[in-house]
Amino acid sequence: MPKSEKMKLLSTKPLSIIDWIIFSFFAILCYLSFQQGDIIYTASSSITYLQGHILDFYDYNVQFGGNNYMPSTYILFAIWNIPVKLLGLKEFVSSPTSLTVIMWYKLLPTLFYMASGYLVYKIAQTVGMGDHKAKLCGYAFLAMPIGFFSQFIFGQYDSFTLFFMLLGVLFFYKKKWFRFAIFFGISLTFKYFPLLIFIPLLLMVEKRIWHIIKYCCVVMIPMALVVLVYFPSHAFKAGVGGFGAVGYVFQVGFSTPYFAQSLVVVAWLAIAAFAYFHELSENDDIVKWSIYFANLVTFLIFGMSMWHPQWLLLGVPFWVLGTFLTKKFDIFMILEVAMMLFFVLFTTNFWINHVDQALFNFGVFGEMLGGRISDQQTIRGIYRIHNLNILYSLFSGALLVSTVFKHPKLMVDKISESVDHFWGWARFRIIAGISIFVVPAFICFFIAMSSPYVLFDSGAANDGNVGELVAGREVSQTITAVSDSILQVEVLTGTYARTNDADLTLDIINLSTNETIESVTVDTSTFVDNSYNEIDIDPVTTEPGQKYALVFSSDNATEGDSITIYQTPEETASEGVYYATVDDDDTDYNLCVKVFGDKAS
Repeated sequence: MPKSEKMKLLSTKPLSIIDWIIFSFFAILCYLSFQQGDIIYTASSSITYLQGHILDFYDYNVQFGGNNYMPSTYILFAIWNIPVKLLGLKEFVSSPTSLTVIMWYKLLPTLFYMASGYLVYKIAQTVGMGDHKAKLCGYAFLAMPIGFFSQFIFGQYDSFTLFFMLLGVLFFYKKKWFRFAIFFGISLTFKYFPLLIFIPLLLMVEKRIWHIIKYCCVVMIPMALVVLVYFPSHAFKAGVGGFGAVGYVFQVGFSTPYFAQSLVVVAWLAIAAFAYFHELSENDDIVKWSIYFANLVTFLIFGMSMWHPQWLLLGVPFWVLGTFLTKKFDIFMILEVAMMLFFVLFTTNFWINHVDQALFNFGVFGEMLGGRISDQQTIRGIYRIHNLNILYSLFSGALLVSTVFKHPKLMVDKISESVDHFWGWARFRIIAGISIFVVPAFICFFIAMSSPYVLFDSGAANDGNVGELVAGREVSQTITAVSDSILQVEVLTGTYARTNDADLTLDIINLSTNETIESVTVDTSTFVDNSYNEIDIDPVTTEPGQKYALVFSSDNATEGDSITIYQTPEETASEGVYYATVDDDDTDYNLCVKVFGDKAS
């Protein structure tokens, strides 16, 4: 066979080496590049177990900020921390967490994620897809953009919950009801969502009241044991019981003068009742309806209530299994790319400088960036769609379409029906879906790498300002140099919603010699209101440890034709190091300025 034909055959063959190369490339790139910080505290606090604080785990950790999860998460990380502690890489909760340790922490949930992909394969095989299609299904789960984001980009540990929930689902299809209940029960000790899926699945196959009660008791056994052990702890009850995120499902509803009715709860009860009253006979019906019920529940959780980005991983296996049973496999592959787009748009606009390009800060490039990743360009700035209501509605609507049109009547007649001829869309899904986040993120990265380091950032304003900076007034910000140069200065200014013709002068003064080492005057007519505006200066040589004043004034500004400079809240200055001076009086706050230069010494 000619080489060109071999390459064509390889590119069209489902689950070829090309698929694993694509997956591995994105997985390794994202694993190393991105990470959200929550895992650092969660995994670090588990070291307390290794110090012998077993029953007082929650009480002891109050001094470090407390813990919100059930013990199972911390126990897994405690075991994972044994080599970390033995090697002296991190011995205490408060010890610094190196990049090596962060990557080690990320590896544990990643292994659970990969193991969950194997369980999806086993589930698909068990329900009758056949070995070949089941392998495609397992891969499609691993490569689902939203799930991939949760694990390799956001880098959290919801894969613990997912793994044990999928074990329960596997035994559900094997009709081993006790194992079905007990593994769902174990998953509940990590996150509570699986209970909302367990109940409809149980009611779908079990109609005897006492047996329903029995399995409901079984599913609660792991949770009951944990609560029994830690219930005397006030910190356990405050941390786990007071975790506000679990109440999101109650926030969407109708309000009356007397009470609020949760739409999610009412709809979930209706789904559970329908599962109980709906009689099934053939095995294929059980498969199709169970996946449909699970998809309905995931829509309630993630389409009608608030969520955190990593939580959506729990819906991914049901979305993928449903896609592999529909007659419109290609359409749903495209829809999953659209869902990823709306998901990224929403998260990067809701969690600004947190779940976006800022994820670089805990990856391998974090130290190289030196905190500059969000200064020049953001993913939010690239996409420029900032209406959160529209973005959430778009995601919710796409998820609703994905749910409604996976009704059993729209599924294939034969579960093992091939999807090989559609596999090109599966490749499109992983490349396009993951690129929706990765491409703009790396655009921000390269722009940040070409920009100066942030040497000083006074922090956020509190809506206070120094008043109109008219001629005769002078305000300044004192800083202590930490590098050999100042290359750029930005100041948060207000224009009073008008165009001002006045000038603004910036003098940089070496306070040890009282020498003005730079002076520049700029036209404020181009300043953007309530924004950081750059003042273009020539490079200034500084001496680390020396104090310098950034003095702002104007020779021609008048009331009604002047700008103002915002200030930080009171008591945010660092006495003798960083502080603002307004009209010759030193203050306990800073001006809202950013100073850029060469890398700090």
